[in-house]
Amino acid sequence: MSFASFVSFLKNGIFVPQAAKFSDKWEGLLPLSKIQEDHHEDYQGMRDLLSPFTYISCWHSSVHESYAMWKVYGRISEAVAIETTIEKLQAAYKTSYPSTLAYLGDVKYVDTNTPNKVELPKGMKTICKPPADVAGGAYFPIMLFYYLKHIGYEYEKEVRLVALDESFDDEKENTNDGIYIDHTRVENFLSSVRIFPESSGWFKEVVNDVLVKYGQEVTVYDSTLNGPQYNRG
Repeated sequence: MSFASFVSFLKNGIFVPQAAKFSDKWEGLLPLSKIQEDHHEDYQGMRDLLSPFTYISCWHSSVHESYAMWKVYGRISEAVAIETTIEKLQAAYKTSYPSTLAYLGDVKYVDTNTPNKVELPKGMKTICKPPADVAGGAYFPIMLFYYLKHIGYEYEKEVRLVALDESFDDEKENTNDGIYIDHTRVENFLSSVRIFPESSGWFKEVVNDVLVKYGQEVTVYDSTLNGPQYNRG
């Protein structure tokens, strides 16, 4: 993320945007490539109703840095990567929205050029369950279609948290661009922070300073992509 987004994360929490704001044209629509054409309009209509009330938090699952992720999501030299665990992300959501439906799990990547049937990912965690009388129950299964992405995004190795707005109403408009998850309620939410490859030394100092300002005790690492470090003496 950019440094500005990092400061917002520390100050306001984890911003989780509307699915309707995503640029991926296949978002929530992968099944259309595999189902009968006469069902497309009905399915897309339900997806279009749900999308503005669905929030998605996207994470890269890996123990190593990804050059591709830096290039796509870092973009500028003043960028950082934050690290946490699935368990901590789940805990942060549950404490922030204890009665709002959300799922958490790995994205499945689909090749739209093959005739294979689309199957939803298995082993999805249901973080929170809404009250039994919550509106929109018929739409809940469609939320799992957000765990299907075009195979062209496979490099992302994505883990997603997909949540439904607690005030979901298919007859109203959602004016919220997204929601914020309060990570400060989870002790040591951040495992580490890593700075953009080849960032200047001053930037690392600034990242450390802003972490101290917001009471975060976490180690800031240089990128492992910087090349070998050795003494020139």
